[in-house]
Amino acid sequence: MVIENYEKQEWKRKANISLLYLRYFTFTSNADNRRLLRLYTSWASFKRLNLEELINNRKIKVVGYSTEKNWLDQLPNKVWLCVLLVNNKPRRYVDEVITKIIFKDVGFVCTIGNQAELIQDLVDEEISFRESEIEEPYLPNHIIITTWHSDFEKGIWYSLFAADSEEVEIKKVVILDMTDGLEMTRVKACLEKIREEESGKE
Repeated sequence: MVIENYEKQEWKRKANISLLYLRYFTFTSNADNRRLLRLYTSWASFKRLNLEELINNRKIKVVGYSTEKNWLDQLPNKVWLCVLLVNNKPRRYVDEVITKIIFKDVGFVCTIGNQAELIQDLVDEEISFRESEIEEPYLPNHIIITTWHSDFEKGIWYSLFAADSEEVEIKKVVILDMTDGLEMTRVKACLEKIREEESGKE
């Protein structure tokens, strides 16, 4: 516990330093220096999982699925988009996640990874089952939209810029990593590339 608190304090200290540098460079330096600073702050923001940042007016958060930690409390409670990243996870774990994100009022599900198409089918099957049951298991009041993406990077881009719903406004995006962290390097690189491309448009 002491070590964990120290890490949190250290991260906050570094984040505060980065904000001070941001204020300084914004008014006193050129675009190259500001770009270097953005790279530093993006490294700081993803040094630890489950931290939020804003891209295209959507808060994006990375959450690692684990059977040993409480990942569920890190998810929003309503109107959000889940990027479900799955490679080779047993069905029982996937079913657990699908059930729980439905109870968390997910509005949109994008699946990526080696099992992207299969996972979307499973999500659709669970929704259809709940719609047809006489006892009416829980479903949100809105329609849950699902898509699958064979291209890893395009799937994340789609979740941030193209995914939309007529019923709900998507403001929060959670990348739910079910690969035990094996794809985190790709996730970070993809988000950094998107962030740089957007910064270049400013």
